[in-house]
Amino acid sequence: MLYVKFAHEYDRRLKIGVIGCGKHAFRFIYPALRYLPVELKSVCSRSKEKAEACAKSFGAEHSYSDYHEMLSREQLDAVLVITDYDPSGCPKYPAIAIDCMRAGVHVWIEKPPAASVAQILEMRAVSVETGKIVLVGFKKMFYPAVERAREIVSGKDFGKLTSISIRYGTSLPFSTANRNESIKMKRFLDDFMHPASLLQLFGGPARSVYFQINELTGASSSVLMFENGVIGNLYLAGGQAETSPRERLELVGEGANLVIENGVELTYYRKGPLLTKALLEQGVTNGYGRISSYIGDDSVAPIVWKPEFSLGQLNSNSIFLMGYYQELLCFTEAVLNNIRPDRATLDDALGILKLFEAYKREPGIEIAL
Repeated sequence: MLYVKFAHEYDRRLKIGVIGCGKHAFRFIYPALRYLPVELKSVCSRSKEKAEACAKSFGAEHSYSDYHEMLSREQLDAVLVITDYDPSGCPKYPAIAIDCMRAGVHVWIEKPPAASVAQILEMRAVSVETGKIVLVGFKKMFYPAVERAREIVSGKDFGKLTSISIRYGTSLPFSTANRNESIKMKRFLDDFMHPASLLQLFGGPARSVYFQINELTGASSSVLMFENGVIGNLYLAGGQAETSPRERLELVGEGANLVIENGVELTYYRKGPLLTKALLEQGVTNGYGRISSYIGDDSVAPIVWKPEFSLGQLNSNSIFLMGYYQELLCFTEAVLNNIRPDRATLDDALGILKLFEAYKREPGIEIAL
């Protein structure tokens, strides 16, 4: 849990520029800057009119229609990049991020960071060469419910993490030929980053994956083995109703587990017997088939966290519920303090893109990563 400061309350602030003035940036990224240690110096969009309007709306000093000009003329510490895809269906981030690093600035890029492992490796090489930090917008790694889940999983009471199960509402193209065309994998690439980032966060690099696809809806089911021995299941619920929640995450330890529903509702099922303290004191050690209630002792009862929406709190604002503030704070603090971010790095992106590329292969076989 973080105590939120307003931008003007920070003692040190980064001079930043933003490349991208589209709908997503306008809804989530620019508003988040109000709570971060930054000064918005410049914005850039291919549309000069859009850049000028964005600068006026969010208080930037200058606007540009060419990011190369912005990088050469402004004295910036960092750049945030929120762009779209090229005509072939590939994200534009790799080339822009490399240009930013070579211009001497740190860079945060939205997801998906790239369309291939090769592009991630190229960005990572330039990051090492220039010493510049690159953070990727894997927002789900920063959800408050996910943050708490990380704390629980790392605690001794949970035991060692043994399995991961994720349900997410998206479709995978059935045809192998289509899965090897970037334009036809564009939607899947965009959606896949969300569940894949959680697999990477909790499981680390995957060792292998086996998947099958439903021809009608593109729903798919995958079994993953991770390098650390954890086993995983990724169910992509293509064909679900638009009114349905899109995601569910379950993590299982040794006698304990937790579930995050819809990204915000966290239930922690703590380790311990269903037997009450009174029964244990009577010498009962096995109550299977002999106890009258499912209500156990309070000391091992499940704990449930839910957001409340009745008050005007920051913690019920989507910028905070969905991790935008937290991921950008992670980036800005890493730059200010010259430290390596603990997640959403290019190393994480590498693991995620290796898994993405596996889905271009034929289904029904175990694919080594």
